Amino acid sequence: LLTVPLLLIELILVMSLSRSETVSRATSLGLAALLMVALGYPGEISASSGTRWIFGLLSLIPFLWIVFQLYS
Repeated sequence: LLTVPLLLIELILVMSLSRSETVSRATSLGLAALLMVALGYPGEISASSGTRWIFGLLSLIPFLWIVFQLYS
């Protein structure tokens, strides 16, 4: 649960950004990663394929936002 947010925060820390931008990006990306994992977990443990798809697509939203933020 913690590895994805911590890896994103570590990535931000090595980018040599200003202190305020580092704090802002680390906070937003860390929270988005936590949301992504939290939304994906119910789909992971569900036996229903419909539930898996719903939570898989819901967890895709923060994932795409993270990718957009990293490449912008």
